[in-house]
Amino acid sequence: MEKDAFKMPNAVTIKGRSSSITNSFFNGIVPVVYPTEKEIQAALHVLEQNENDVRCVYCGEKKTEWDHLHPLIVDKNHTGYITEIANLVPACGKCNQSKGNSDWKEWMLGDAKLSPKSRGIKDLSHRIEIIERYDKTFPKKKIDLEQIIGKEKWSEYKLSLKKLEEDMEHAQNIMDEIKNVYLSQYNNSTRTKHKRVVNTENEKMLDNNVRVITVGTVSIRTRPLQNEPVQEFLKRTLSSLLENNFIPKSEIEKLKTKEYSKQCFDINFPLLQVSLNEDNRVRYWKDKIYGFYVCSQWYQKKHDDKIEKWILYIDDLNKA
Repeated sequence: MEKDAFKMPNAVTIKGRSSSITNSFFNGIVPVVYPTEKEIQAALHVLEQNENDVRCVYCGEKKTEWDHLHPLIVDKNHTGYITEIANLVPACGKCNQSKGNSDWKEWMLGDAKLSPKSRGIKDLSHRIEIIERYDKTFPKKKIDLEQIIGKEKWSEYKLSLKKLEEDMEHAQNIMDEIKNVYLSQYNNSTRTKHKRVVNTENEKMLDNNVRVITVGTVSIRTRPLQNEPVQEFLKRTLSSLLENNFIPKSEIEKLKTKEYSKQCFDINFPLLQVSLNEDNRVRYWKDKIYGFYVCSQWYQKKHDDKIEKWILYIDDLNKA
């Protein structure tokens, strides 16, 4: 069967909505300045766009929305930018979702999933030149919400967000407990030597002895399924963790070292490498995973326990 012939719907978690809640809290009070027709025409002109066929400035596909060039929210804090034509550019859904709150230029030239570079967009230099010209042509307003609203009211507003996030965390814990109860009962009632069950929070079928945990907002198995190659399991798991930024930068730096990788996984090479030379190229998978070459020296069963221990450690880091 073709690889893309079937895909389970993305799992739904309560914590998975936390970023949407945060964005709503801040975006809802950030000023929105509607442009005049003249301002829109001026923007399209500088962006070298045809108003009858507006394209994504990042990749050239058909425009589906207008994206904030400079994000409104970073690390749960307002950046000062507002919603205005000077800070908006036409974009497609793929680019908007992939870019998120990243710096637009770093993202365009980076290896994030669905970034223009990772998709092989050919005229990146020209596109960047156009966006830089647009960015300089139209001055942007920046405001200090805390100063405008007042420190007391601003603190009250942020505290209400924190309380809501705590309530969501509590509800997520109850959800996980409920799932564990019915999953355990289902396992006990259908246990056979090769029987597998479906966990509704995961896209894969699970062997009875395989744990599923929620790291951040994503459900992840802690070890390979029966007869599943450890290499394939590790690729999938690392992809999920890196894609969702669940591995702290400090941990990533340690995973680039031979000593730490040996300590964690009992492998003789750094788990992650940004670049390779001829001497170590054969020790790594050919394709990068979110900007990193990943060590390919894994053996079934020998590394299962160590991988599971590390995944649980990452889970603890995200709960801290």
